[in-house]
Parts: sequence; structure tokens; C-alpha cells
Amino acid sequence: MVVIVAIGIGLSILTILLFVYILVDCIRRNEADFPTLIYGGKAISQRVVKKTWTWILTLSFILGLSTSLQIWSASETGRNITLRSGAIEYSTSPFHVYEVKKISDEEVYRKRAFRVPLLFFLGVYLYYRGVKRFSQLD
Repeated sequence: MVVIVAIGIGLSILTILLFVYILVDCIRRNEADFPTLIYGGKAISQRVVKKTWTWILTLSFILGLSTSLQIWSASETGRNITLRSGAIEYSTSPFHVYEVKKISDEEVYRKRAFRVPLLFFLGVYLYYRGVKRFSQLD
């Protein structure tokens, strides 16, 4: 249990550091480094494109952590846990969920799950594909 929580905390810290790194990279870039978008025959200002990418990264981080998809879970029932009947013990990080629920005196339900913030990773992928790769082509 301790190893799983440590892995969850470590992945959470790595995700936050990745977010900070990419956000700082996005903010420090010149407006000319962003691709030109044309909508309705008119070019959109690169200042607007830069602000849009900043918002896309920020919102993908928030949505990715709040709506993480569960990719693996293990549930088990057991005994010998000191919880009141109907009590719930719950701990979570962006990558790990652990829940213990006591149903009756003899039945305890445990659930462990790993979660992945797919929307955040999608935002990071799109940023690297659309902005970083575009600026390397010049």
C-alpha cells in the first residue's frame, strides 16, 4: 500500500512539474513562434494564438486532473478492519484512489485504482505537435 501511494505521489509531482515546464515554455515563446491560423480568409493575430495555447494547456491540466479516467482497479473483500459499520475511508491523488467501505461486521470492501489524466496528456501532445514542432521547422 505504501509503495502504491508513493508511486501516486511521485507521478503527481512529475505531472505538476511537466505542467509548469510547458506553461513557462509557452509563456516565454515569442508570438512569432506560434503557427499562423487563418479563419474566414483572415489571419488570426499570433498574440491571440499564444493566449489560446496558454488557456488550452491550463484547462487541459485542470480537466485532466479532475476527470481522470480509471484504467485499472483491484477490489477485494476482507475482514479485520477497524471501521464503524457504513464508514468510508477514502484517499486520493491524481494517479491513485484508495477506498475502504465497511458494509457489515464481516464484510469490508476495498478498492484501489490508478487514474491517468488523459486530457492533460492530450493537451501536452497537441502543444508539442502544433507549437514546438512548428517552431523547429523554421
